[in-house]
Amino acid sequence: MDAQPEVMVIQLIKGPNGLGFNIRGGIDNEHRTDDPGIFVTTVREKGAASEDGRLRPGDKIIEVNGIDVTGVKHYEAVEAFHQAKDVVNLKVLRNPYPDDPSTEEDEPAQGGSYLPYLVALGMIGVGTYVYYRRYHS
Repeated sequence: MDAQPEVMVIQLIKGPNGLGFNIRGGIDNEHRTDDPGIFVTTVREKGAASEDGRLRPGDKIIEVNGIDVTGVKHYEAVEAFHQAKDVVNLKVLRNPYPDDPSTEEDEPAQGGSYLPYLVALGMIGVGTYVYYRRYHS
């Protein structure tokens, strides 16, 4: 009988280095072909997640401050984090696929940082959200 993955509730407080982790996934950009959930791919040093010590690559985010993110598009999950402000309460499923190599931690780009890419993606996501809300509501 397989053990069920552990469900954890983790509260993180954004510090000067932010939350300190990256996510992938969503129904529009699956990280796993059999699970469109939102997954932690990297826990960066000096961020809130690293200092807390419980969040790990491969963990599946279920809720962000009570918002269910199990069946959302990637930008919707990102928006849930943006709306969270300084305190973020996460419901997390401990790595539900521990034997899958795709849950291993991402390596940083040659420049050593994902920051420029995250900023660009964030700007695209916010722009798309604003456009959608303005012209499709």
